Formats: sequence, structure tokens, C-alpha cells
Amino acid sequence: MRVAGAVPRVIFWAALGSLLGCVAGCKKDLSPALQPAVFPQVEDGGALIRISSDADSTLFHTAIALPGDLHLHVQVPARIVVSVSHSPSEVGSPLILFETPDLTTLYSAYDQNRVNYEKSAKNLQRMQDLFAHQSATGTDVEEAQNEELTEEAALKETEGNLRAQGLEPAELKKATAGVVWMIGDVPEANLQDLKSGDKVSIDFASYPGEEFPGRVESIGDVVDAVTRTVKVRVSVPTRGKTLRPGMFGEVRFGEQDSRVICLPATAVVTVLGHDYVFVSPQPYEFLRREVVLGPQTQDSLVIAQGLNPGETVVVEGAMLLKGLSFGY
Repeated sequence: MRVAGAVPRVIFWAALGSLLGCVAGCKKDLSPALQPAVFPQVEDGGALIRISSDADSTLFHTAIALPGDLHLHVQVPARIVVSVSHSPSEVGSPLILFETPDLTTLYSAYDQNRVNYEKSAKNLQRMQDLFAHQSATGTDVEEAQNEELTEEAALKETEGNLRAQGLEPAELKKATAGVVWMIGDVPEANLQDLKSGDKVSIDFASYPGEEFPGRVESIGDVVDAVTRTVKVRVSVPTRGKTLRPGMFGEVRFGEQDSRVICLPATAVVTVLGHDYVFVSPQPYEFLRREVVLGPQTQDSLVIAQGLNPGETVVVEGAMLLKGLSFGY
């Protein structure tokens, strides 16, 4: 975040200790230095706070929020779950190896269910043609329909189980030799920075100092309820290297420069799962504003929604305003 120019410091209230012995009736006898503290005005359910200009303590620092260049960098651990290589017999489809026996069994079940479904669909069509020519009964057609529905349900179940693991079975059927598939769990906060087709780079412990290029093939549809991550699949050409299922690597996703607004973490307060900042449209006045956060860098937060460039924001003292705004 860039801070443009000198920003006025806002004052809050004077020390109250010297006033403890005073009563309401003696206010007119107080010297100017001992006048009662001026307390803030809280309006509109805490959304607006006004501070008197007569206060004498600097508690709030503000800064002008301007967009700047942020180097977004997402790096996550990933593992090879599928390897596609040439068949030893050099005939037929490429050889597909999976990370675990369970995945191998699941894919075999999917393949068998696909064949069974295609067979049942053809049988239903044949029965419907025979029925149209009065060579089959309605019962024959109904049995063929039930068989097709059963096989379709089994196919969808195994396909869904594969997709939940980050694998797309239809794409596996078209995979070419010399490629591995990796699965990484990307935090949901970083998903807005990723899209299918993005180029990535991968480091393997087996090949220190060597960088492998890759490509984002798919982004999962489900956010894990516990880890708040989404499975992202990356394809990596082996380039003649030996990359085996089960091997781990570090994947760096789409480095990019973005024009975004960043604020220090001290500018943002959270209440009941919602994030807020305090905008100061003029000296001694603060407006509570709900915002949507983007990715978090080492020392700042990206404001994805809710704040416009050029607005003045409280960057120190937001916790005090939080207490006034929400009543604690």
C-alpha cells in the first residue's frame, strides 16, 4: 500500500484521572486545562463515529489507500497421483499407473461401468426398434430401460468418486504418454488467482535445482470443510525423467502482478466472521465499512471489495473504533 502525503492525526479524549474528584456542579469553576473530556458521538447503530476536535490525544493514524503492484505468489505441496507412459508391448493404449491400489481399483470399476452402460444403452435402443416393429414386448423394453438406469447410476458413482480425488476419467482416456498428473490442495482464498490453463513451475526433491514446467488442468468443484482447500490438478511433461506416482513436489502457481489495494493487518477488524475497515471522509469522522479480503501477504491484506482507491482509512487505532462501533 502506498501512503500519499502527510495524513492528519486524529485526537480522541483527554486524561480522565484529574477529573475524578469533580462533580457536575463545579464544572463552571474548572480551569481550561481541567475541562471534562469530550467523548465521541456514535450514530447510526455504530456505523458513524464522530470525535471532537477539542480532544488532545493522538490515537488514530490514517492513510490514503492507493492501488499498487502486488506480486501474488501461491506455492503449495503436491504429489503425483497418475503417470501415463508407453505400454511395454508398444501396442494399444498408454499405460496408466496410479498412486494407490485403491485408485487403480476405482478406475478399473469406472472403466467396466462405462462399458456396461454403453452396452445397456445399445440394448435399449435395439429393444425399442424391435418393439416398433412388433418383435418385442413392452416388458422387454421396460427391462432394458431399468438395466440402462442401473448401469448409468453405477457409472456416475464411480465417476464422482474419481472426480472427488481430483481426477477426470474422460480426460484420462485421452491422456498421452510422457505426462504425470499432480494434485495440490490450494487455499480457497487463493482460488481467485488461478484458472485452468495457467502455467506453473514444479520443483522435485529428486531433481534438486531443476525446474519442471506444468499446466493447470482443472480446479475442483468442492471446498474441503475442514482444511478450506480445493484440489487443483496439474499436468507435467516428464521430459524423459523418471517421475513416479507418489512423488512429492512444490508447485508455484501463476505468478502475476496485479493492481490491488493493500492495507496493514491493523486496519482490518473482524466481528462475527465479517471484516471491516474505518473510512475517514473528513477529519474526526469515521465510517464503518464492510470489506471482502483477498490473499494475504507477509505483512498486509488485499482488499478485494468494499474500498475505493483514494479513500482515507484508519490504519492504527481501528481496534478502539471497533469497541465504539460494536459496543465492546
